[in-house]
Amino acid sequence: MLREIFNNNHKVLNIYLTAGYPDIKKFEELIVFFSENGVDIIEIGIPFTEPVADGEIIQKSTNIAIENNITLTKTFKIIESLRKKIKSKLVFMSYYNPIFIYGEEKFISKLVSVGVDGVIVPDLPAEEGKNFYKMCINAGIETILLITTITPAERIKIISNLTSGFLYLVSVLGTTGVRDNLPDLKSKIKAIKKDVKLPVCVGFGIKSPESILQFIDIVDGIIIGSAIIEIIEKYKKNEKKMFQHLHKFIYSFQKALKI
Repeated sequence: MLREIFNNNHKVLNIYLTAGYPDIKKFEELIVFFSENGVDIIEIGIPFTEPVADGEIIQKSTNIAIENNITLTKTFKIIESLRKKIKSKLVFMSYYNPIFIYGEEKFISKLVSVGVDGVIVPDLPAEEGKNFYKMCINAGIETILLITTITPAERIKIISNLTSGFLYLVSVLGTTGVRDNLPDLKSKIKAIKKDVKLPVCVGFGIKSPESILQFIDIVDGIIIGSAIIEIIEKYKKNEKKMFQHLHKFIYSFQKALKI
């Protein structure tokens, strides 16, 4: 269960990686590497041709993954073969269309059987996804729903009623991608945690440990995607350098999260 890793003495590090990127073999190596380097949650993005929430960096990784012929079915097979090697919690991030085509019940059943802990569906709002989210919760798959800095308190309560894992606070309006500066999130996080008894993790735009210092004392975890993809893209032709830079990057955030 995802909730068991959230406690007062531990801030959670969640790393995003697109399934099948930069190629299937390296994808397999990377998720094992992340686990071995102490990443708490590995969020696996299922490639989709119309990723409305993804910025240029993650879109590029998605296009490469699609060219590598990765599919939801192939991703399930990879996770099933590697799950015993991975100590981290696993979350699937998928747009709704691939889930709909695969079949909701079949998708949830497969998540359970391969050992996935949670699911994020960024384009399935609480009202339209009520039955799906309840099915996930009943099956033991934790749901992670997104809120923004301008989501009203009344709506956050509605969303939180269908959230069993953690609330994903989108730090900036727009798509994913590294930002030089993040807005002041501390007051927003305080307000959310006052009304909702769920862990809150911040994602979108996180570039460096310095960018999270303004809210790290109150948030429960952070989510990093584009900055990880940038490192992989830059060094993917030199595997040794790629893993060295990823290790250094991950360690820098782990150090910051232990304040």
